[in-house]
Amino acid sequence: FVCGRSSFLDQGMRYMRLDPRTGTKLSETVMDHRDPETGEDIQVRLKTLQMPVGLNDLLSSDGEFIYLRSQKFDAQGKRIDIGPISGNAEEQGGTQKGPGRHLFAPMGYLDDSWFHRSYWVYGKNFAGGHNGYYQAGKYTPSGRIMVFNDKDVFGYARQPQYYRWTTTLEHQLFSANRDAAGDAPAPGAGAKPGAKGKRAAGDAFTVSFEKTNSLDPTNKPLTVEAWVKADAPAGVIVAHGGPTNGYALSITGRKPSFHVRAANELATVTADVRLPNGWCHLAGVLGADKSLKLYVNGKLQAKGATKALIAANPAQPLEIGGDNGGSVGDYKTPSPFVGAVDELRIFHRELTAAELTEAHDDPAKSRRLSAEAFVALTFDNGAAKDESGHNNDGDLNGQPTGQGRVGTCVLFPKLANAPAGNTKPGGLHFEHQWTQFSPVFCRSMVLGKDSLLYAGPPDILDEEYAFERQAAKDPAIQDLLQKQDDALEGKLGFQLFAVSLSDGRTVSDVKFDSTPVWDGMTTAYGRIFVATIDGKVLCLGR
Repeated sequence: FVCGRSSFLDQGMRYMRLDPRTGTKLSETVMDHRDPETGEDIQVRLKTLQMPVGLNDLLSSDGEFIYLRSQKFDAQGKRIDIGPISGNAEEQGGTQKGPGRHLFAPMGYLDDSWFHRSYWVYGKNFAGGHNGYYQAGKYTPSGRIMVFNDKDVFGYARQPQYYRWTTTLEHQLFSANRDAAGDAPAPGAGAKPGAKGKRAAGDAFTVSFEKTNSLDPTNKPLTVEAWVKADAPAGVIVAHGGPTNGYALSITGRKPSFHVRAANELATVTADVRLPNGWCHLAGVLGADKSLKLYVNGKLQAKGATKALIAANPAQPLEIGGDNGGSVGDYKTPSPFVGAVDELRIFHRELTAAELTEAHDDPAKSRRLSAEAFVALTFDNGAAKDESGHNNDGDLNGQPTGQGRVGTCVLFPKLANAPAGNTKPGGLHFEHQWTQFSPVFCRSMVLGKDSLLYAGPPDILDEEYAFERQAAKDPAIQDLLQKQDDALEGKLGFQLFAVSLSDGRTVSDVKFDSTPVWDGMTTAYGRIFVATIDGKVLCLGR
């Protein structure tokens, strides 16, 4: 154990080793302002905003070494590999491979403040500063709270697009291999994302679908609708087809367009309104009379006509989040979409104005129409499963999921300096095995034999939407903010989930009063024990 608060206060800290049977002191290692290797002031080791570990915390061990935060000790209490590695924030935070990978909390295991620059890391190093705090999470599994077994790491973490300078945050559950870590950037140079991906060179990251007869739009009216949250001014939301036959929804300059391509002839209608921040409902309608209509948030915003219905089954399959198969519209391939998509449905009929108004006003109720669609995607449970009954399931291809307009959505994070063919969503340099949306703020987590248990108060607020509403000085957002505050204080109770280790899907859940204390859950003898902020301990049976 370690006594003291800081290497720089009250003559430093003491790393103590005692005989557990007798209490006899075996060794005492001083950790103060002196460098144990050179005798100089340890502040000589500072590199820009990076410095050696100097604060106390709970110790951990991998069976070979002892760790205080990121600092390694041998069995005799000698400090090994005293940091930092580099004054370059990305190099410091990105050096995570090799012996010595362990779970540590740069801010301390007991810190429950959820400071936005802090999180746990399964790796070796952490970088401080405005340009450093998010680097470790891009290179190695990291999160607010994590657990692990002999093969995998599980956690509750910010979504990939938030490993950057940011005000807003949204979170997800994840699983990753314990050895998952990206290559460190070259000394003195920023790295480019380098995890092995599945896309072809130059392609956008999309949700992809097989070509099926049930999706064939030949000589049929159709409606394609979706809830979208655009984080960039241009991109393709959904596309089916290419430069000969097909249809697509896209945005340019934040103005939405509906494209229909029939026998090489393109017809496009574009709304003369810019999409506001936050969730918007879009619907493109091709009528049996060859009319084209575009609805934005339940209102008709553009109309036109095409010379013919789609003449043949498109050669290029359906995609969400870009158009890799060849442009349906007058945009450049692949025109990746940045943002979120939810409640996407395609019908081979013309939905009425009343039905589209309901889809906007009450999207949950509108799900009753899904049985009439030929593909209906809610993205609930973190998958692109078709709810229409036609089995047109999509492949997320590693795209993360998050809090949607209703339930869960699929996310298309911004790819900063992404080299073609080898980048993972969000610029991560390692791969998740799975990700799932979490409906609660996870305050406690424990690993069972066959399931991951996590608990916390409800996550009610979409932070992106709330931030936009606050910027617009909308007083209506205050009620929602107060409700979220009440939830965090335990006034709305908490929910305990058990999810599958293999894919993160919910196995069971149960609700309770109060809320757990930070990291206040464990298992023993087939039971779950949860400490709550109202001073109680819950014992849950088998």
